[in-house]
Amino acid sequence: MTGERPYRPPASTLSHAPQRERPLRSALIAIGSGLGIDFFGTQVASGVLMFTLGPALVSGDPTSDQFAYDLVRHPLWYWPMLAVGLFFVVFAGYMAGRLATHRPVFFAGLAGLSSLVPVLAILASTGFFESAAPRWFDQALVVFHVPIACLGGWLAGGRAAS
Repeated sequence: MTGERPYRPPASTLSHAPQRERPLRSALIAIGSGLGIDFFGTQVASGVLMFTLGPALVSGDPTSDQFAYDLVRHPLWYWPMLAVGLFFVVFAGYMAGRLATHRPVFFAGLAGLSSLVPVLAILASTGFFESAAPRWFDQALVVFHVPIACLGGWLAGGRAAS
């Protein structure tokens, strides 16, 4: 093996051009993922929960208005709903952080803020904190929304760095 080496390095040097940061693109992706994943995911999951967990909590026909009225007043209904809602907030923040080109926690917070707008609109349409839900449920949704989305961005940032 003292002969000539079969590998020759390239004559030109390789260089990677730095990616141009596009904050508007990242912001639009964060807003889109926040609205799409969090809001619509929560709506679909809550509908699934209503027809799977609901009959175990409340007796009656699951398609009737009385069933829905009794279900939203059942004290055990809000814990799984809060868990599902916060899961989708974390997931939306995680996806916004993974899709952002830089600063994943910031863009995850932006996603959380964008998905908080429909939550506030729903609460405003029902008369702030005068819905059938307990007061702590509505307050937890509003207070923890953006920090939980930032947690998803932090998880995405740690994942992207490794």
